[in-house]
Amino acid sequence: MINGQSAGKDLAYLYGVYMGDGSITKRSDKHFQFAFETIDEDFMDKVIATLFTFIKKTPTILRRNRGKNRNDTFCISVSNIFFKDMYESTAGKKLIPEWILNGDKHIKMAFLQGCLDSDGYVSVHHNKKGTKAFSMGYCKGTNYVHDIFTMMKNIGLTIGLPKAKEQKSNRICFYITINIKSWIKSGMKFSISRKNKRIQEYIDKFCNPQRLYVQQEK
Repeated sequence: MINGQSAGKDLAYLYGVYMGDGSITKRSDKHFQFAFETIDEDFMDKVIATLFTFIKKTPTILRRNRGKNRNDTFCISVSNIFFKDMYESTAGKKLIPEWILNGDKHIKMAFLQGCLDSDGYVSVHHNKKGTKAFSMGYCKGTNYVHDIFTMMKNIGLTIGLPKAKEQKSNRICFYITINIKSWIKSGMKFSISRKNKRIQEYIDKFCNPQRLYVQQEK
């Protein structure tokens, strides 16, 4: 299934996106339709480039207006037999395949990047003292959250235990907080500029970049 480390990382990233903001619908035994929607154009560009590696096709991007005070979204939908294995090996988005769970650090990082591009957040707010504060984490309503937690620890992230929280829709989501300094030291990055800008804002305000990146240079 995986030819070479680069293709393996690309495939792991695509699996992460699928487990996040993507979906696959089985139309027939030979007809599997992948759909993806995001507010971030650079995220869409990354997904399309990754898809092309495997299906040699560039899906048409549609722009959807979601109404007043809401960002437009970019949407794609494409059918290919390639998505059959992705659909079946995850049991329809219910579990993470063994080749990712047992993969090396680079495979896990690529998969988690796809997950966090989709469902990761970097928030900026002001605390009670009026000081700007940053928080980062992962939020997903899923039964494989503990596998995500384990992989995050495997790649060196400092994280909190998964916490369940009921949403307004009565849906249960699990939150995993991520220490931002550990994210920087791990070498992880988003494919989304607005999230990376918040990380850079944190570095500019609180950190000495030379000290933070020492671990990566070893």
